[in-house]
Amino acid sequence: MRIHHIGYAVREIGPAAAVFESLGFAKAREIVRDEVRAVEILFMRNGESLIELVAPQHDGSPVVGHLRKSGPSPYHICYETDILETRVAAMRAEGCILVEAIREAPAIGGRRVAFLYNAKIGLVELVEA
Repeated sequence: MRIHHIGYAVREIGPAAAVFESLGFAKAREIVRDEVRAVEILFMRNGESLIELVAPQHDGSPVVGHLRKSGPSPYHICYETDILETRVAAMRAEGCILVEAIREAPAIGGRRVAFLYNAKIGLVELVEA
C-alpha cells in the first residue's frame, strides 16, 4: 500500500488553508461537504504530497472529539489499496476496530473508504484504488 494523503483536523478550512498555502500547498479541488460524516474537506497538494483538511460541520461531527483533545493536528493517514475488503479484514484480525463501515467518500470522487482504529498508531483510512 502507498500513502494517499494525510488528514488534518482543523476548526475551519479557510484559515488552515491559508497557512498551508504559505507552506507551498495549493488547493487540489474545491471544498466538499460530506453530509454523512458531518465534515467539510479540502484537498491540498505540494508536489507529490497530498493533505486533506477536515473541519466539522457541527458539534456532532466525529472530528470534534479530536479537536477538543489535540487541537488542530494530523488526524489520520490514508493508504491506497487494490483490495479494500481484504485489507480491512486483515487489519480487523490484527485487532483494529472498524470505526465506520466501508462506504463512498464524496471528497475522493466517490471511491470507497474504510476507517479503522489501531491502539498503537491511531486512526487509519483505507481508500480503494
